Amino acid sequence: EGLTSTALQCLSALVSTSSSSVDHTEDNGRTSTTKSKHSLVLDLIATLPDILVDDTPERMEEVVSTLRDVRDEDPSLLLPVLDAFGSLRLTREQMNLIVDDALRSLHTCHVSALPTLCSFLVQQVPPDNHDNGDLLTRVVDGLRHMRLGETDLSLDDAAVSSRSNATNNRKGPALLQRADAEALTLEALSRGFQYRQDLTAALLQTVKATPPGYHAAADVWLLLCCAVAPHNRGKVRSVVRSKAGSGAFTKELLQDAISGNGQ
Repeated sequence: EGLTSTALQCLSALVSTSSSSVDHTEDNGRTSTTKSKHSLVLDLIATLPDILVDDTPERMEEVVSTLRDVRDEDPSLLLPVLDAFGSLRLTREQMNLIVDDALRSLHTCHVSALPTLCSFLVQQVPPDNHDNGDLLTRVVDGLRHMRLGETDLSLDDAAVSSRSNATNNRKGPALLQRADAEALTLEALSRGFQYRQDLTAALLQTVKATPPGYHAAADVWLLLCCAVAPHNRGKVRSVVRSKAGSGAFTKELLQDAISGNGQ
């Protein structure tokens, strides 16, 4: 118990000093110190689930609160924090908070974080029941609003610069980075839909209920991810045929879905 408290205090202090302190040493020394602090923070986050022996509601609330604060202080810690959450025994209310945080990050994080973020969502959202059906629906809605296949998928400044310098080369560094990240994201989603029948059912039901003109490119890709599992193909085929027959899945939608993906 004392070790957990010490780890939480050190974690908060390290992240706080790293984000707010001003170091007047030489550049090389400052960079080295910052890297050392960051490495220590990562080690503390990774070790926390292993040293946590007191999983009382009060202690778990303290752990969740500290990790969320750490993530807010340093957005680059999003993935390590989510990994730690995935190893903790959280209550339904705590998981609701974490999933909501992950869903908000889904639309603001760098493209390289999407595979891990999507993997967390499809693996960690609790199974559908009367208590958390709304949570499952929110995850499906969040995935459906992803920018899969769209040419304006957000990249960081360096990536945008690389894309600008690759005007005559569609295989420029930024495009390759995005394509790799999207491929890994689709792989993570496919694995999730393969083993989560409740998640698959929620997606199919939501897509069925969506009127023509309100589908996004992500709907096409999510259905393809579902169809990777043989036991889902018949259901997906039925939905696609129905949507194509009603005019909801149009040629323009399919073109939008595959734009920027090697076409």
